[in-house]
Amino acid sequence: MELWWPSGGFLVHVPAIDRSPLTPLRGACAPGLLLLAALGALAPGCDGWRDKSGRPDDTGPAPVLDAEHGVAARAVIVVMDGVRMEESFGDGESDAWGGPTAEVMPRIRHDLRRQGGVAQPAYVTGTTFTSSAHANLLTGVRQYYPNMGSSTGYARRQPDHPTLFEQLRVERDLGPEQVVLAANTTILGDLVYGHAPGYGRDYAGQYLHVTVSGDSNANAQDDGMVLTRVKSSLDRDDAVFVLANLHQIDRSGHSNAPVYANYVADVDRPLVDLWKGLRGAERRGEDLPLVVVMSDHGRHRFVDEESPWQDHGCSCTGCREVPLLIMGPGIEAGAVATAPALLEDVTHTVAWLMGVPMPYSTGLALDEFLVGAPDVPVRSGEVALAADGDLVAWQRWEPTREARSSVVVDDQVLAQGVLHVEQPTVARGDGVDFACWRQLDLVEGAERWPWEGHCARRVADGPWEDLALLTGELPDGFEAQLEVDKQGRLWVLFLGGVESVGMDAITPSTVGYLLARWDDARSSWEYSTALRGRDRFPSNARLRLVDGELWVATVRSDDEASMRYSRHVVLSTVRWATGGLPVWREVASLYPTDSDNTEVDRVERPALGVVGRGLVVAAVGYSDEGTYLMASSQLSTGTGEQEWSELVTLDDSGRVYPHLSPAISDDGWLYWARQAGAGGVTICRADSADATPTCHDTGSGWIDSLAPASGGVWASLSDGDLSWSRVWVPF
Repeated sequence: MELWWPSGGFLVHVPAIDRSPLTPLRGACAPGLLLLAALGALAPGCDGWRDKSGRPDDTGPAPVLDAEHGVAARAVIVVMDGVRMEESFGDGESDAWGGPTAEVMPRIRHDLRRQGGVAQPAYVTGTTFTSSAHANLLTGVRQYYPNMGSSTGYARRQPDHPTLFEQLRVERDLGPEQVVLAANTTILGDLVYGHAPGYGRDYAGQYLHVTVSGDSNANAQDDGMVLTRVKSSLDRDDAVFVLANLHQIDRSGHSNAPVYANYVADVDRPLVDLWKGLRGAERRGEDLPLVVVMSDHGRHRFVDEESPWQDHGCSCTGCREVPLLIMGPGIEAGAVATAPALLEDVTHTVAWLMGVPMPYSTGLALDEFLVGAPDVPVRSGEVALAADGDLVAWQRWEPTREARSSVVVDDQVLAQGVLHVEQPTVARGDGVDFACWRQLDLVEGAERWPWEGHCARRVADGPWEDLALLTGELPDGFEAQLEVDKQGRLWVLFLGGVESVGMDAITPSTVGYLLARWDDARSSWEYSTALRGRDRFPSNARLRLVDGELWVATVRSDDEASMRYSRHVVLSTVRWATGGLPVWREVASLYPTDSDNTEVDRVERPALGVVGRGLVVAAVGYSDEGTYLMASSQLSTGTGEQEWSELVTLDDSGRVYPHLSPAISDDGWLYWARQAGAGGVTICRADSADATPTCHDTGSGWIDSLAPASGGVWASLSDGDLSWSRVWVPF
């Protein structure tokens, strides 16, 4: 069986630099370097740490940067799962408690809030579910991570980026018992390590499932037992980092308002006692950990419904607003956040205070909380690249917490000035260009803060005009796929809910693959009402227009009923006649085959390309041993009919970057990225399954995205200092 791409192109060698991602470069003021031998011994050009007057006496001495580990040698993050502002740090009334919010957690409000930094509120901008929010919190990257369980248990589906557990073990040479995730639930067991090459299971944290005594399968219903395990890990196992999830609060919140509020109240005293115990140990000469008390998501606050507090998972303000309190070394007592504080900001701040680099972090430091004016690294540059021919777009990082990113096409800014503007895609037709992206803003007074899809168009070299694609609610992983037909019409395939386009025949929670088409003659959009391809856990699809017929590659779980992690590629065609409805037809289901006797049980991130004599599908394959590049192609039978091969392994290195989709260029080459044996980023391309890939070492340790064009590929690269550069890699 042969997978065929047209060959050609001029190969240019990019010199290699031997650099491991496990020992990335750092900025001159990074706390992991030997910056301070004692307080006041500052490296040139660094503001360092300065004590501030007026701190309460019980906050302890001014922090001193440890030469090896930063300000905080240890850290504890306590997640009160699913707690709203109304039952924690808010100033109003709790309809679940039946009284003032101040009465729910009076000890924390009186004893702890003045000892640290408080956000009222912080925000969750990703999916407001437990697993999704913890994936963001532990990696510092908001990523599309559906709340997907499995009938075969946990620890089978990890995030695509390195976790704080892995970074700590690598940087400090720690054992698994020193980086701990403790919870009275099993749903977070996937998150003690990620799929990123060079990290993985060998650097995993320890998962402590807190159960009822005598029954290892029964979740503890007392969240205080989880806090007891936290104290035990710190004292007995010399733990350096512990994340504790208090899950009984969220479990009770789905069924009974007074019980939920009482469970929140029940952790008030144990949390204060934990802090006081740590302060007592500090007076005996032990390191005081950095302590974070927060929630991973909130809950509904729809006052006109029967159970306004009960559920979560949407973009309602009650779901997005969460409490946040940070205390300990390096934190200013009594500080209050004045700019939006996000989950990724918590990760970035904690990691920096611990002296641990997080090269993929998308957060910003909570600088109002930090003692003095430290020089905290800020992510900058160009990421999320997209290209069609010589039309190139990117997401540009901005330095402010109020407006964090913008979208740029050919050096022209198309969208900025709101909290998030990101993930551009572009398409070029005959004399017309199109661009689409997603954005989110926190609009004061709104009941929901949804992600919105936007598109723009320009004719020839004229100005860009807004096409107002979608202003309804979209998943936080929305990524538009674009094609332009011979009539110059734009076709857009995207992941969205039916409420996005005003279709209420199916419940608003329904999410599926939707199709839109811009009609120039009527200057309006046509939307598909057929949600064929709707899956329980859909992910972004890929779209190609071939001879007037749309081809779509999606990913589907093998067994939706039991929420399985094992997944395969589904190919469909879509016909949409003018004035009619789209007709979806499933053509093939492509399952991964084994890679050198290593079971590949899941594929994600499909690519779909028109290649010479037919179509080719590629995808990232996952196993317990690593990540692989897999591909399938159309095959002609003796009867002239078209069949599809199985997904076979093209790159069996086990080190393919899982956060990058493979891509097929218009001139028929397949591109992907993998980590080289020496640790650097290597970009590869191939023109057949039998050919040895041509690979170029980029000389960089980290990659965010790649976008092929004729003769090469654009890549967003970094040396681990959070500064990203758009680089052209010719082949």
